[in-house]
Amino acid sequence: MTSVTVNKTLDIELSGTYTSVWEEGEVTSHCAISLSSLSIVSCAPSNDGDHYEHLVEEYAQVKIAGEYHAIEAEGGELTKVGQEKLEGIVGTWLEQLKQAFSV
Repeated sequence: MTSVTVNKTLDIELSGTYTSVWEEGEVTSHCAISLSSLSIVSCAPSNDGDHYEHLVEEYAQVKIAGEYHAIEAEGGELTKVGQEKLEGIVGTWLEQLKQAFSV
């Protein structure tokens, strides 16, 4: 079986959304995630939900190969679990590309 390693020297940014889920509602804004650092590198500020008090969860959502993926986040950053999930998703996608274009 061939393993795929994400090339961390190639800095690709994925466009996505960052969502904070509160008991009082949800706040979603646009974000960018760097594949080289597996981190959120920008997130549009939002004043929505300034009065919310009870945070339930946070996640980033990206579309890769036509599928949306929710990636665990906290405090504006991907968690370790989220980073591992994103790396696995990208690795699988790269393997599929490799197989699709191999001669």
